Amino acid sequence: LMIGSSLEVQPANQFPLIAHQAGASLIFINRTPTPYDHLAEFRFNESAGEILKEIIN
Repeated sequence: LMIGSSLEVQPANQFPLIAHQAGASLIFINRTPTPYDHLAEFRFNESAGEILKEIIN
């Protein structure tokens, strides 16, 4: 689960790629596109705060 990151800063931006290569399903919650959007099984192009409120409720 990636929430609110541009995934532009190394080395942290490699975590989604490593997780994907290990077989993990990826879910991104972010207002803007990232270089790894094509790896996400689900992508929510919304405010993290709004999406998390919906999930909790």
